[in-house]
Amino acid sequence: MSSPSQPPFRHLRSKIQEWNAGDLLQTGEQSCQRFRQVAPLHLAPIVTALQEVLQAEGLRATIHDMSDERRHLSLLIEPFDIAITFGPDETPHCFQMSACRRANPENECKALISYQDLELDLGHVMEIIEDVVLRILGPRRASC
Repeated sequence: MSSPSQPPFRHLRSKIQEWNAGDLLQTGEQSCQRFRQVAPLHLAPIVTALQEVLQAEGLRATIHDMSDERRHLSLLIEPFDIAITFGPDETPHCFQMSACRRANPENECKALISYQDLELDLGHVMEIIEDVVLRILGPRRASC
């Protein structure tokens, strides 16, 4: 057990304090709240630009915004029934992107994107999104 000089679970306490100091321990609800704050300002314009590119190339694409019931932002590429979805992740400093053909959801492509990149390195975020869209849309799927 513990001795008078050693409190129980010393390492556990130390790690929890470290994680709390770095704002690394967040509940699922906190992750959802962060996504709801960041997505309309930083992510929605990227999804709109993606929609415009797809439409310029003759593909119908529809954006489904977040609502009180929906905790994610999505884009549907209608001719191919592809859903591209952005939503909160369990990782406190990231959100997730997933893309799949809805008729074949087990072949889903996923990516984690950091909020910091979304705010500071938009080019990198757009590369990640473009890569996932190319993999799901392409005639021969690369493994995801």
